[in-house]
Amino acid sequence: MAAVAKRLVKSNAIPTTSTVLYTVPNGVTTMVKALTVCNSNSIVVNLTLLFAGTYVISNYPIKPSETITLPFMDQVLLSGETISGSATAGALNCYISGKEVT
Repeated sequence: MAAVAKRLVKSNAIPTTSTVLYTVPNGVTTMVKALTVCNSNSIVVNLTLLFAGTYVISNYPIKPSETITLPFMDQVLLSGETISGSATAGALNCYISGKEVT
Protein backbone atom coordinates (compact mmCIF):
# COMPACT_ATOMS: atom_id res chain seq x y z
CA MET A 1 0.00 0.00 0.00
CA ALA A 2 1.32 3.40 -0.99
CA ALA A 3 0.09 6.59 0.71
CA VAL A 4 0.81 9.85 -1.07
CA ALA A 5 0.27 13.23 0.63
CA LYS A 6 -1.74 15.44 -1.68
CA ARG A 7 -3.48 18.79 -1.99
CA LEU A 8 -7.04 17.68 -2.70
CA VAL A 9 -8.66 21.09 -3.21
CA LYS A 10 -7.25 24.55 -3.89
CA SER A 11 -9.97 27.03 -4.78
CA ASN A 12 -9.77 30.80 -4.92
CA ALA A 13 -13.55 31.12 -5.01
CA ILE A 14 -15.92 28.36 -3.97
CA PRO A 15 -18.90 28.59 -6.37
CA THR A 16 -22.32 29.81 -5.26
CA THR A 17 -23.97 26.60 -6.51
CA SER A 18 -23.03 23.16 -5.21
CA THR A 19 -20.00 22.02 -7.22
CA VAL A 20 -17.75 18.97 -7.09
CA LEU A 21 -14.34 20.15 -5.86
CA TYR A 22 -12.60 16.74 -5.72
CA THR A 23 -13.35 13.18 -6.86
CA VAL A 24 -11.50 10.17 -5.45
CA PRO A 25 -9.72 8.43 -8.34
CA ASN A 26 -10.54 4.84 -9.31
CA GLY A 27 -8.87 2.25 -7.09
CA VAL A 28 -7.91 4.84 -4.46
CA THR A 29 -9.02 5.55 -0.89
CA THR A 30 -8.56 9.14 0.27
CA MET A 31 -7.96 10.33 3.82
CA VAL A 32 -9.00 13.97 4.26
CA LYS A 33 -6.61 15.42 6.84
CA ALA A 34 -7.14 19.19 7.10
CA LEU A 35 -9.27 22.03 5.79
CA THR A 36 -8.65 25.78 5.70
CA VAL A 37 -11.18 28.33 4.45
CA CYS A 38 -10.66 32.09 4.27
CA ASN A 39 -13.31 34.74 3.61
CA SER A 40 -11.59 37.45 1.58
CA ASN A 41 -14.86 39.30 1.12
CA SER A 42 -16.22 42.28 3.07
CA ILE A 43 -19.47 40.46 3.96
CA VAL A 44 -20.35 37.31 5.91
CA VAL A 45 -20.27 34.28 3.59
CA ASN A 46 -21.93 30.96 4.47
CA LEU A 47 -20.08 27.74 3.63
CA THR A 48 -21.54 24.32 2.88
CA LEU A 49 -19.33 21.24 2.33
CA LEU A 50 -20.33 17.65 1.67
CA PHE A 51 -18.11 14.56 1.78
CA ALA A 52 -19.57 11.60 -0.14
CA GLY A 53 -22.94 13.37 -0.26
CA THR A 54 -23.03 13.88 3.52
CA TYR A 55 -23.01 17.33 5.06
CA VAL A 56 -19.89 17.99 7.13
CA ILE A 57 -20.43 21.78 7.19
CA SER A 58 -23.90 23.21 6.56
CA ASN A 59 -24.44 26.91 5.91
CA TYR A 60 -21.68 27.90 8.36
CA PRO A 61 -21.19 31.71 8.52
CA ILE A 62 -17.63 32.96 8.06
CA LYS A 63 -17.03 36.61 8.94
CA PRO A 64 -15.18 39.03 6.63
CA SER A 65 -11.39 38.43 6.69
CA GLU A 66 -11.88 35.37 8.93
CA THR A 67 -10.00 32.11 8.42
CA ILE A 68 -11.16 28.78 9.82
CA THR A 69 -8.99 25.69 10.02
CA LEU A 70 -10.03 22.14 10.88
CA PRO A 71 -6.62 20.51 11.39
CA PHE A 72 -7.59 16.92 12.25
CA MET A 73 -10.49 15.80 10.12
CA ASP A 74 -9.44 12.17 9.49
CA GLN A 75 -12.35 11.46 7.16
CA VAL A 76 -12.23 8.60 4.65
CA LEU A 77 -13.56 8.80 1.09
CA LEU A 78 -13.79 5.76 -1.17
CA SER A 79 -13.18 5.43 -4.89
CA GLY A 80 -15.59 7.63 -6.88
CA GLU A 81 -16.81 9.62 -3.87
CA THR A 82 -16.59 13.41 -3.91
CA ILE A 83 -16.03 16.56 -1.93
CA SER A 84 -18.52 19.19 -3.03
CA GLY A 85 -19.35 22.62 -1.75
CA SER A 86 -20.94 26.00 -2.16
CA ALA A 87 -20.77 29.48 -0.66
CA THR A 88 -23.31 32.30 -0.54
CA ALA A 89 -20.77 34.56 -2.28
CA GLY A 90 -17.81 33.58 -4.43
CA ALA A 91 -15.09 34.91 -2.16
CA LEU A 92 -14.18 31.90 -0.03
CA ASN A 93 -10.70 30.52 -0.57
CA CYS A 94 -10.45 26.82 0.27
CA TYR A 95 -7.52 24.46 0.78
CA ILE A 96 -8.03 20.80 1.65
CA SER A 97 -5.16 18.37 2.13
CA GLY A 98 -5.02 14.65 2.64
CA LYS A 99 -3.55 11.36 1.46
CA GLU A 100 -4.44 9.09 -1.40
CA VAL A 101 -3.87 5.40 -0.64
CA THR A 102 -3.59 2.81 -3.41
